[in-house]
Amino acid sequence: MERMELTVGPIRIEVIEPLQILKVTLSQAEGLACELTFEGRAFPIEEPRFTRRNGPRMFMDYTRLTQNVRVSGWTEVDGDRRETGAGWAGTRDRSWGIRPVGAQDPQPTPGAGLAASSGSGRRSTSPTAASTSTSMPTPRASPGTRGP
Repeated sequence: MERMELTVGPIRIEVIEPLQILKVTLSQAEGLACELTFEGRAFPIEEPRFTRRNGPRMFMDYTRLTQNVRVSGWTEVDGDRRETGAGWAGTRDRSWGIRPVGAQDPQPTPGAGLAASSGSGRRSTSPTAASTSTSMPTPRASPGTRGP
């Protein structure tokens, strides 16, 4: 797989000029089509890296960039094609990294068995007690941080 091949089904993204000009094309699909070019009005701004752990596991680790853009081209819905007007503007938001999407990690959390033991040295055999004692709270964003 070529990492610069940016086509999925009817959608294609072309990098005309890195970090400056992108072209997005949607070939006719379910009554929709478009060809839009996004041209940066300024260089993109990279936001600070965001990390969050759930116990010893990395829960989130990502960064993103944003860029104000001018938009030109056309959109089409059920055969009605419209050109973009003068002054169309938008924001490009590109992010990458680890996020809590998809299937859960099937590996046990290191040290999880230690939390299930009682003070007497015996382990509980109750599924409810084990799952309660090994579960960790979902991290919450601190004030001043942004989520995904």
